[in-house]
Amino acid sequence: MQSPAYIRPFVAGIKKQLASLLEGRGTASEIGAIIRLAHAIAKASLARKAHLASLVNRHGLNYSDIAYDCVADLFARDENGKYIALVSYFSGFDFEKFTDEEAVFHIQRLVLTKAKHGVFRLYQQMDPQLGKILRNIKISVQALGQFLETERLGEACIVPSLTQTLEQLPQVEPEDIMSWLTQAATGSEFMPELLGKLSSLLRQQKEKSRIVPIVTVALGIRMFYEQKRLHQGAEQPASIDDITIDSKSVIKAACRELKMEAGRKYILKGKVTREQLDLYFEVIEQGLIDRFVINDGAGFELGEHFMKHVPGMTRDEYRKKHKNKIEYLARLAGERVVKRLRAE
Repeated sequence: MQSPAYIRPFVAGIKKQLASLLEGRGTASEIGAIIRLAHAIAKASLARKAHLASLVNRHGLNYSDIAYDCVADLFARDENGKYIALVSYFSGFDFEKFTDEEAVFHIQRLVLTKAKHGVFRLYQQMDPQLGKILRNIKISVQALGQFLETERLGEACIVPSLTQTLEQLPQVEPEDIMSWLTQAATGSEFMPELLGKLSSLLRQQKEKSRIVPIVTVALGIRMFYEQKRLHQGAEQPASIDDITIDSKSVIKAACRELKMEAGRKYILKGKVTREQLDLYFEVIEQGLIDRFVINDGAGFELGEHFMKHVPGMTRDEYRKKHKNKIEYLARLAGERVVKRLRAE
């Protein structure tokens, strides 16, 4: 099997390097080689997702940081230093018989799956409205049976069941979905009914591929809803607390960016798990909102709030395992928020 050009520099010796990690004896150089390969695969995959470009540009992100965030879980270690995700995956294969190219192929499979989930997580964090539509689509697809879930070029897709896929034709765009739904739906439908109409519309048309990325479906549905509200003359709220909204958005953006950066330092090096890092920033974000939006934050104590989320954790355990990390990250996040608020 031929690897893409951007992967080829990593191929030679990759099986031996990966074997060291799986056996728990990987050197810093071997670990670094696998991380660089995973990052290259994730970054290339993300760059191919056209729908992601607007989100990246709007929030001042870069594909490199997002790629590290996507693959970080692959390199999380347990208390014995074992790379849990890698060992779990490769234990299902006869790894000894792999060639370097086959090892790369399987790493690619793993990374593309992580990148796919990372994109969904990114939308849920940065675009909550679209994240909600994505969740409802996935739930409805599983419940309806009118669509099959599939994957194309590392992208999570759906295709109407029991029909020709027409995958050789041009890809459906969000504007196509908006246009089709505008002709067939009222905007008052719940998601299962809306997807039922979309399934029928995809079957009827013969100009576009019937395999559609789930994110494209979500973007098209949001455009449809927004158009319907516009045409129906929906009134905007009478007043908006701009200062509160701006401060919250600054806090959320600062925490999101710092969490991506910290993922490289903490998760990749086995210092915390993804779940712990998510919890750190959930508490840090709430503390900053309490400080800058609700009041002066005088009554907010990081340790107390963190331990509320971890039943049974003792103060001594918190002090030994988490206190320094969460307080350091909270200080960095606070400094970043203050700098941005002053700039505005």
